[in-house]
Amino acid sequence: MDYSKFFRVVWEDDYLIVLDKSPQVLVVAAPRRREPVLADLVNEYLAPQKEKAYPVHRLDRTTSGLIIFAKSIFCQRNLMEQFRGRKVHKKYVAFVNGHPPERKGTLKGLIKKTPRAAAKLAVTKYRLMRKFSDFSILDIQPLTGRYNQIRIQLAQLGIPLVGERKYALGRQGLRFSRPALHSYFVQFRHPVGKSLIEVKIDLASDMCEFLKKTAELDKFVI
Repeated sequence: MDYSKFFRVVWEDDYLIVLDKSPQVLVVAAPRRREPVLADLVNEYLAPQKEKAYPVHRLDRTTSGLIIFAKSIFCQRNLMEQFRGRKVHKKYVAFVNGHPPERKGTLKGLIKKTPRAAAKLAVTKYRLMRKFSDFSILDIQPLTGRYNQIRIQLAQLGIPLVGERKYALGRQGLRFSRPALHSYFVQFRHPVGKSLIEVKIDLASDMCEFLKKTAELDKFVI
């Protein structure tokens, strides 16, 4: 199978595999959905080496970029504990409609995963990277891991993601095939060797194409 349309391996050893996930790929199976799932695809990819993949965290289906899979239950639990302890550092690039009120800031608020769920505190840092006439490029660092946290908080700030439909509150912005969010950086402690691992990738190809067409920008370096 050609896995390149679903993911690209960017870092791997005997214990972990870090992927660059393509947009519109579901990470784990969901009810009533019949489509290729990243967790299954990674297991197929690793099967010839008699290895298995265990998801450590998730990305929204529409979000592209870095995602970690462990190759053992031990490593999975170790990394999940790092996530719970806020010891994993992740950064995203976001294209947003309009401009943020400040060049950098911290967003804090309560978010519910479902209407009946308990509200939980969500904290997100942002920094303006580049400003154009009708949209901006932000560097985003979530300090908590709530459901759709970045998408919700940016919409609440009045600068929804380019391509956002669910949380844009009726605001019509620039057109894009998905919410323009890309996970480009992750830092964590190796569960076995204990060394500090940093992985960084370039901007997603569809977001690069958007910049070429909309801002006439051939190259944007993260």
